[in-house]
Amino acid sequence: MISGNKRAPLDWNSRMKIAIGTARGVRYLHEDCRMGCVVHRDMRPNNILVTHDFEPLVADFGVARWHTECNISSEERVIGTSGYLASEYINSGKITETVDVFAFGVILLELMTEQLPEFAYQLQAMGLATSLCLHQDPKTRPPMSKYNKDVEGKTRGDSDERSHVPSKS
Repeated sequence: MISGNKRAPLDWNSRMKIAIGTARGVRYLHEDCRMGCVVHRDMRPNNILVTHDFEPLVADFGVARWHTECNISSEERVIGTSGYLASEYINSGKITETVDVFAFGVILLELMTEQLPEFAYQLQAMGLATSLCLHQDPKTRPPMSKYNKDVEGKTRGDSDERSHVPSKS
C-alpha cells in the first residue's frame, strides 16, 4: 500500500484520507463495536485495503482478539508482523488496544515518508522535535541546541531503547 510501491506517489489528500479512514476503523474496533473491544494485533499496510477512491478498509482479522474490555489478556506467543509490534507486547505478551495504536503510528510514518522507518526511537524523537518546532506559540519553540541533543543523539544510536520497526531488507 505505502512503501515499496512502484506506482506514482500518493498525493497528500489521498494519504490523509487513508490515515483518517484507518483511524476511524481502528477506533470502531476499540471503542464503538457493540460486542466489546477488538484488538487487531496485526495492523500493517498489507492489512489495509484501499478502494479506488482511497477509502481504507481494515482487513485480516486472523489473529485479532475480542473482549468486553480492551485489556484482553497475555499470551506467551507474540503474534503479529515484526516492525509493527509494540515493545510492551513483545516483552510481556499483554494484549491491549495500545498494540494497535503503536502499529498505526508506524503506518502513519510510512504514509508521511513512503518508507519503512528503521528505528522507532529515532522517528519518535524526530516527530516530537517537528511538533515542537512547528508550535504556534513562538515562545514554546525549543532552541536548536535541544534539537541537536535530542535528535542527533538518536541518529547516532545513543538510546538503549531499540526499535522493533523493520528496515527495508
